Amino acid sequence: MAMKKPKRVSMAIGLLYASSLLGLLEVTTSATLTGGYSPFASIDITLYSILLVIAFIIGRGINTARVVYILLAVIWFGSLLFVLPSMFHHKINLMMIFMQLVLTIAAVYMLYQQKSNQWFRDQVNKGNLN
Repeated sequence: MAMKKPKRVSMAIGLLYASSLLGLLEVTTSATLTGGYSPFASIDITLYSILLVIAFIIGRGINTARVVYILLAVIWFGSLLFVLPSMFHHKINLMMIFMQLVLTIAAVYMLYQQKSNQWFRDQVNKGNLN
């Protein structure tokens, strides 16, 4: 019998959606607070949209999407170290970025817990793409 999707996986997917939507909101508020869009705004919007799609794919049980998301998250966290000082337009932006960081870490943690791992393995065994 196939395992039902664990609540922690559903919660993690919700957190990933929230993190991406918060990122889109941060790009918009950053532009509002500074009076113009950053040259990276279109890249940010594209990347957050891609993350939303990847989160949707994770919710479908595709294990490879989990790996892709975590790789992108590590790259994003690493790039924050270098670009965060230039992104600090307002305390609101800094708080949104911090909240994204916390939401993403919590979601990735939930996606790699034992029950979650088992559910993804079951999805692969059912014949879903891995």
